[in-house]
Amino acid sequence: MNGWLIYEKEAYKRNTGFAHMLINDTKSMNIDLSLKINGELDFSHLPDFAIQRTYDYALSQKLESLGIRVFNNSKVSYLCNDKYLTYDFFKDKNIPLMKTKLIASSCEAPFPFPFVVKPCGGHGGEGVYLVHTKEEYDTALSALKGRRLIAQLPASDKGK
Repeated sequence: MNGWLIYEKEAYKRNTGFAHMLINDTKSMNIDLSLKINGELDFSHLPDFAIQRTYDYALSQKLESLGIRVFNNSKVSYLCNDKYLTYDFFKDKNIPLMKTKLIASSCEAPFPFPFVVKPCGGHGGEGVYLVHTKEEYDTALSALKGRRLIAQLPASDKGK
């Protein structure tokens, strides 16, 4: 059995140790797992499966259309790489969630201060602002201009 472990080039640099651990651990299971960089894929020799470590749900769709089993599949990738879609999916399923609102880049504060503003498609804490004042809110909106944004009330334990 063979598989692809797919990364974006920069993400691979940050996750080299994890990638090599997966590749080495699968050898003992008679699985040949090959590292592939998104954008450099050769579709002439297809794997049995792919571990998709990018945020590119369209790539997952393409692989699935070729009959390749993908982890995480395109539906999961699409849903989970958008914070508001994830919130919207889970809000009616009795799962405790932070109060969340989709906001426009020029709207009034959606909650009393303090609250968090972040891009729907952000990852790893990138673009997250804890705002305490109208001025900080305006700064966050300006810095994130052109992106879909959400606002959330902060957790009682910051960052968790």
